[in-house]
Amino acid sequence: MPEDASNILSVVTRAGLEAGNAIMDIYSFDFEHTIQIKKDATPVTMADKKASDIITFHLSGLIEDCPVITEESDIPNFKIRQKLHRYWLVDPLDGTKEFIQRNGDFTVNIALIEQGKPVFGWVSEPVTGRYYYAFKSKGAYCQANGDIKPIHCSPFSPNQKNLRILRSRSHFSAKADEYISQFNSPVIIARGSSIKMMLIASGQADIYPCLSRTMEWDTAASQIILEEAGGELTGMYTGLPLEYNKKELSNPFFIATGKKN
Repeated sequence: MPEDASNILSVVTRAGLEAGNAIMDIYSFDFEHTIQIKKDATPVTMADKKASDIITFHLSGLIEDCPVITEESDIPNFKIRQKLHRYWLVDPLDGTKEFIQRNGDFTVNIALIEQGKPVFGWVSEPVTGRYYYAFKSKGAYCQANGDIKPIHCSPFSPNQKNLRILRSRSHFSAKADEYISQFNSPVIIARGSSIKMMLIASGQADIYPCLSRTMEWDTAASQIILEEAGGELTGMYTGLPLEYNKKELSNPFFIATGKKN
């Protein structure tokens, strides 16, 4: 658990909001010429890189012996990473495809990992200015329009009718559609990035099955926020919480849920 939670929240919020402002500055202009395709065939823009630089600047040295690992940085190899007690794990622009499509469904994700588990998470929506955060065992919160309020998942039963089920806006998955079809008259909500998990954490949706490729930085911040709001983010086939700082940084398929009755 972080020694100085108040200072950590203050610095992370400043870093995340500054990164969000930089993202929105680029979002308002013609950024298409900055789009590049990475080795994993995913897009990256000037906004991803600018946000990464800002967050790294603010978080470096905030906690002793706690390096910053971002999606856009050079990822240390496992021999180095496995010696880390804790580190920052950042997705500076989660939902780059949504950013490129200009649909507003992108977030800034910042997580603190200790011994393979997220103990603090912060997620913002640059378009709305809303942000969410949680420390381990301290509850989950949302800031909107200047007000900070606790958030909680809605209780639900997997057998009930009209469950609010999320699906990805940009990553089609036939397996996910097959999974969703088992429910009784579900209400399908298509959204992008970590906004999906934040909707569950704040009681506005019930289930998100993810049967497409994701990485640890996509889920770490959302996981602790969702857990502290009363929900779960677990492996689709194990039922166990996702683990971090694995040799391979890709996640297994997973399911995010609210509070089960």
